[in-house]
Amino acid sequence: MHPNLIAQSISFYAEADSFPCAVLAPDVTPDDAEFDLFIK
Repeated sequence: MHPNLIAQSISFYAEADSFPCAVLAPDVTPDDAEFDLFIK
């Protein structure tokens, strides 16, 4: 690393865990296979 980067930088901690997101389209009904996959 560049010495200036070490001397002038701040500590940074990134969250290592992720939070998965799923979005179900409004046109999907309980009769659709996508609905079952979403619930599982």
